[in-house]
Amino acid sequence: MLRLFYVMFSTIYDRQYDIGQIDLDAGHTVSGGHLAYIQYIYHNGLPDFDPTTVYQFHHPPLHHLICATWMKVCSLFIKNTDVLEESIQIIPFVCSLLTLWVLYKIVCQFELTDRAKSLIMAIFAFHPSFVMFAGSVNNDSMALLFTVLIVYFTMRFSMTQSWGSIIALAFSIGLGMLVKQNVAEMAFPVAAVFLCVLIKKWAEKLFLSIFCCSKKCIFIIFI
Repeated sequence: MLRLFYVMFSTIYDRQYDIGQIDLDAGHTVSGGHLAYIQYIYHNGLPDFDPTTVYQFHHPPLHHLICATWMKVCSLFIKNTDVLEESIQIIPFVCSLLTLWVLYKIVCQFELTDRAKSLIMAIFAFHPSFVMFAGSVNNDSMALLFTVLIVYFTMRFSMTQSWGSIIALAFSIGLGMLVKQNVAEMAFPVAAVFLCVLIKKWAEKLFLSIFCCSKKCIFIIFI
């Protein structure tokens, strides 16, 4: 509810940065920035030029493509372009709620009391930065969602080593990199976890081999 009220009473220009402007009535990109990136995709599809030549167009396009697609769908029912532009906030809002859910799943991986879980989730739920992410029309909210998904599936892999966790982790990293490049930095701690699991498995097999060999030798000597 806090996030919903924040989004309802904040425009796409309040407490934002690097967003530029959007004017769907103009029919063209009015400036650089994340909003201009969304507007360009809304009117023209993905950029067919060097994206580094326009401010903020260098970002991977997944967030902006989803926002533009959302506006295309809403434009079938909403003719007021001001309302249509403000509707972009639904994407980071949903991402913020999903982030809270994934954070709860992460907290549940630890052996904590219900009171401790409630305290931790209260911090996540009411922290001002996380609330502001719900209304941020840049790609930070979606990038954060995939970041916490990577953390969650890495934890699941460390406990189960299942193919499901590996595939989910691969999709989280891949899609996260399509939202924002710095999500790729999560590959380094993930690789460290994979290496630790590999070393642990090798050590277990080595110990088992030595144990079985020793047991066999003792049996032969006894006979």
